Amino acid sequence: MPPEKADEPAEILKRIQRDERVENFETERLTKDGRRVNVSLTISPIVDEGGKVVGASTIAHDITERKKAEAELILANKELIFQNEEKEKRAAELVVANKELVYQNEEKEKRAAELIHANKELAFKKRKSEN
Repeated sequence: MPPEKADEPAEILKRIQRDERVENFETERLTKDGRRVNVSLTISPIVDEGGKVVGASTIAHDITERKKAEAELILANKELIFQNEEKEKRAAELVVANKELVYQNEEKEKRAAELIHANKELAFKKRKSEN
């Protein structure tokens, strides 16, 4: 058992002594060669004929791969959130740029209309001066 998990057995035993079953208790344990593994424990009280708790039955399932997959999924989700935020920022920038282009286009149309009007005035004045 990892040193930081040393209090777990006492807590579990208190529950077992109250005749509680502990299911899907996720924790870490050490293998004989010192590796840490994630486990899910199911611990049931063993009672004698008089109903007194005399022991506990423990079933441990190695969930290391599941925990690794969960961690990878969390990381992938964080990356997707980051990418989505970046895309939203870019979309907002494009909206602003599009508004600027619309404004510039409107200004160009106004200038074009002013030039057409000015050209008409010049043509009118030229015809007037020729007569």
